[in-house]
Amino acid sequence: CCPLLRRPATSLLGTSGHDLRRCRLLAKFAEFHAATPTEEPPSMALREFRGSLLQLARDGTQKMACVATSLLLYSEALSCEGKPSDQKVMVAAARERLRLIERLGRTRWDGFRVSGDELLTSMRAHAGPTARRLSVMTRLVSMASGWKHGALSAELTELRRAVAGALRQASEHGGIAAQCAVCLQDWGSEDSAIVPVCGHALHTDCFWGLLLSHHAEGYRGRCRTCRAEAGWGRIARSNIRCSVASAVAAAVISASENEGAKQAETRDCAPFVTMMCERMGSEIPETTAAAGSRAAWR
Repeated sequence: CCPLLRRPATSLLGTSGHDLRRCRLLAKFAEFHAATPTEEPPSMALREFRGSLLQLARDGTQKMACVATSLLLYSEALSCEGKPSDQKVMVAAARERLRLIERLGRTRWDGFRVSGDELLTSMRAHAGPTARRLSVMTRLVSMASGWKHGALSAELTELRRAVAGALRQASEHGGIAAQCAVCLQDWGSEDSAIVPVCGHALHTDCFWGLLLSHHAEGYRGRCRTCRAEAGWGRIARSNIRCSVASAVAAAVISASENEGAKQAETRDCAPFVTMMCERMGSEIPETTAAAGSRAAWR
């Protein structure tokens, strides 16, 4: 999965120990991806791998700490939330990310961490990732990079296309993700999709539309097709909630800065913001005591 690991040993003499260790960690991550195609409770082996990544995040060099922290965050896509002890590890990963950004700055953090492109290459070399896994991974890479709204970066654009490609492939094989579960449109190569754990995918814009709709509250936080829970881990959940909140905040700021806006019109934003916060809370609920996960965003 890593070009360095496929080269003859004699050609690795000039390769740094950091690069070799980075490749080995990526290969190990990809092995877990191939061994666990669905989101089962974390295995003992995965827990041990996460523990070693957390130790490396705390005690390794700056570059290796960024590699380990980013892989630890991405490992949320490899299992369901698991026990409270598993969730504490993910909260610790979010805190390590924040600590590294404060120490190094966002530019150096982004340069040292594992990128979405590296993840795609590594996972595809072991087993083709499902649309669901790619969708979760998109949220986790978004969280690691600090993207909230606006134009997508190159790595997030590539992940978005990978999700759409996996959905189109599932459609060709008669999978349940053949169409958007809301608008019933076939998947296009450039579509942006959200894939819940049940596999009934929907366009990102359709998901935002659901937040604004007035349907029965009993459907909040559940698939509109099969009513299964969406099944987001706390880090991915934090990213979705923050992305929505940031988009709403940007819209309110834009309205307030409009020279032609009247004061009364600006005040009208308050009920809308309140409504969106309430619906976002019910659509993407915190299923466990997850206050620590908010350390991921800043």
